[in-house]
This record gives sequence, structure tokens and C-alpha cells, in this order.
Amino acid sequence: MRVEDLQLEAAERLEKAIALYSAVARQITWLTYQARETPEAPCTVVFEEKVWQTLYCLVNNTGKPPKKPPTL
Repeated sequence: MRVEDLQLEAAERLEKAIALYSAVARQITWLTYQARETPEAPCTVVFEEKVWQTLYCLVNNTGKPPKKPPTL
């Protein structure tokens, strides 16, 4: 979804979008920092099993995640 498609005419919608995007940006920044500090750590230090498996399948366009979790 593109930001332009959100139809943020109302202040309340804009506030909610900013809050959501800020939370996501904070998590991405934190995850980036963790990956730089401990790149060989398994992704399970950050994600639960089902979450990393789902993300892995989406990013790699596959239906089956690896048995061993990837690193950060």
C-alpha cells in the first residue's frame, strides 16, 4: 500500500498513521542495530518461530522455511 492511498484527510487518520509508522520505524531501527551488533545471532533472539518462518517464506518466495533459523 502506498502512503498516498491512505486518504489522510482527517487529522485522526493522520495521527493514527503517524503512530503506526513511528512504531514500525522504531522496530526496524532496533532490529538493524541488533543485526549489526550480533550478526551471527539466530533470528530467534528477536522473532518467535512462526514469525521468522513466515517472514522467511515471504522474503524468499518459498513455501517451506529451513529447519535451522537464519542469523540476524
